[in-house]
Amino acid sequence: MQPDLYMRALEQIESSPPSLVVLDLSLPGIGGLDILRRVREREQRSGTFRLPIIVLSGLYAFYRERIRHRALAAESSGFPPDGL
Repeated sequence: MQPDLYMRALEQIESSPPSLVVLDLSLPGIGGLDILRRVREREQRSGTFRLPIIVLSGLYAFYRERIRHRALAAESSGFPPDGL
């Protein structure tokens, strides 16, 4: 996915919020955490409701705990358990 597609996705989320976002952190071009942070920043600026965002990552288990902490620090709604 190219950066312009990410921007269109962010605009879509803003104009017509879905009930839930499932976000892969290992996206090419722009990190999934960057998208998560941008959504949370827009929510804070506009005072809109907090969209549930669940993050996924196919990265190796070695990085899993670090990624989970980073996702939660970026205010994700959750990080699924191993084996999902």
